[in-house]
Amino acid sequence: MASQTHLENEAAEETADVYAWLITIDHAGLSDPIYAVYHEVDPASFDPEDPAANAVTSNGQDYTFYPFEFVRPPKNDDLAAATTLRIENVDRRIVEALRDARQVSADPGTVRAAYIRLDAPDVEEEAYEGYELTQVDYDERVLTGALSVPDLAREPYPAQRFSPQQFPGLA
Repeated sequence: MASQTHLENEAAEETADVYAWLITIDHAGLSDPIYAVYHEVDPASFDPEDPAANAVTSNGQDYTFYPFEFVRPPKNDDLAAATTLRIENVDRRIVEALRDARQVSADPGTVRAAYIRLDAPDVEEEAYEGYELTQVDYDERVLTGALSVPDLAREPYPAQRFSPQQFPGLA
C-alpha cells in the first residue's frame, strides 16, 4: 500500500523525492535470481564501469543498477494485467543467464516489480507480483520481454470431472 508521502507526491506537480523501480527475475534454471534497480541518475556522475555506485539495498537485498523500463500495467481489475519489461543490454550477463536458464527449463521465468523512494528503500510504494516472463527477445542493445499474469479464469473448474467411474458414490 502506498505511503501518504507517495500519494502526496503523485498529486504534486513536482517533488524532490527520487523514485526507483526494483525488478526481481527468477527462473528454475537460474542459480540466483537477477536483482535490478533503475532510477534517474545524473549523467555527469554516472559510471557505466561501476554499476555498484548506483546500486540500492532494499529489505536486505542488493539490487544492481541497470537501465530498464517497466511499463505499469493498467489499473483495470477486469483485465488480466499484461505489460512489458525492457532492459538495456549494458551487461551481457543478463542475456547469458536467461539464455542458459531456458536451456535448463522451458518454463517461463517470474518477475516481481516494486516501486520505492530512494530515501525509504524498504517501503514498497507499489508492488506487482506473479508475472510470467514470456516472449523474450534480445539483440546487442536491448532485452525485451512480455509480462503476463496467468489467467485463472481460463483454468478448468472443477479440476476433475465427477463421474461414477472416478467417484463411485455418485452412481
